Amino acid sequence: MALIRALPDEFSGFTSSLLLMDKLDKTTVHQAFVTEDLQLRKRAQDASGSSQALAACSGSQFATKTCDFCGREGHKFTECKTFERAKSRAQEDAQKPRTPYKRANKAQEESGSSSSTQTPEKAQRVIEFAGNASTPHPSPSPSPSTPLQLDADFHWLADTGATSHMTPHRHWFKSYTSHKIPIRLADNSIVYSSGVGSVVFKPVVNGKVVRAVELTRVLHVPALRSNLLSCLYLARNKGFNITISSHSIDFKCKGTSLFTATIHSNNSAELDGSTLTSETAFSVSTLPVDLSLWHRRFIHHNYADVKSMISKDLVSGLKLESNSCPDSICEPCLAGKCQDRKVTTPGFEPGTIPIALGSSNH
Repeated sequence: MALIRALPDEFSGFTSSLLLMDKLDKTTVHQAFVTEDLQLRKRAQDASGSSQALAACSGSQFATKTCDFCGREGHKFTECKTFERAKSRAQEDAQKPRTPYKRANKAQEESGSSSSTQTPEKAQRVIEFAGNASTPHPSPSPSPSTPLQLDADFHWLADTGATSHMTPHRHWFKSYTSHKIPIRLADNSIVYSSGVGSVVFKPVVNGKVVRAVELTRVLHVPALRSNLLSCLYLARNKGFNITISSHSIDFKCKGTSLFTATIHSNNSAELDGSTLTSETAFSVSTLPVDLSLWHRRFIHHNYADVKSMISKDLVSGLKLESNSCPDSICEPCLAGKCQDRKVTTPGFEPGTIPIALGSSNH
């Protein structure tokens, strides 16, 4: 009875159940206490499991909410604070005055590479490149009107990186027009051309001087120290086939080798030959060396004798580079100009072999 009376008020139901029992001995009361204790522990475990399940269920439902704007879980798009802040910033930016966007060109993007040859006009778009063989002029502002640059090279370098032929020598040009464009050198500095025209080059192939070649679209760049021959320009625009061997470069056009370049130990390739000055270049004939040209050079001598001189090798250096048939009508011959006439001299006896005696009344 002492144990039953000592129970607190929350065990009143358990106390009433014990008092209603027919037999209240020590063993029965002890067994009742053990049973009640087990039931209390079981009810506590069941209550804990139910609360955890409820929390997991509610948490799962809460986690299924995903914002379509920021991608975070736990809230919807209508509740997103990030969206509200972004919306506010966008509205503030829309109210500010806008400034036009100016696109920088390549020369401005690489303004960190300072050069004495750059001018305020470097904002123009760079459309020509001088390649890795290009060397800037040491003087700050070389005069484009100076015909001869004494401190510049006088040989041509074959360059695969140059987009056009370039030279600093004004006196080399056979034809010339003003043409100013920006050019990027190997050190990323910007220089400007002064003109464009044609230059006549006199090649030497296998130790022999061959027919002169006229290089077109050559840029006059006074700020250069080297003369650059653009290999890619010849290949892509002029139909050249360029063959590079261990010691030389062969430039062929339509199967004919027009000029060559010698490769030196420093990996530079110099063209074999020399450049004609403007005065000499004007005297170089650009006509095809055919039978019609030799007919005019021999003072309109008849074609049969010219062919005989060629076939019998009677004249040294008389060669044909073109087999085109001459025009059957020669206007100067028909007009009576430059016709050769026989000179009759009393007592004159012609030679017995060809070219035994040569004479001319001109």
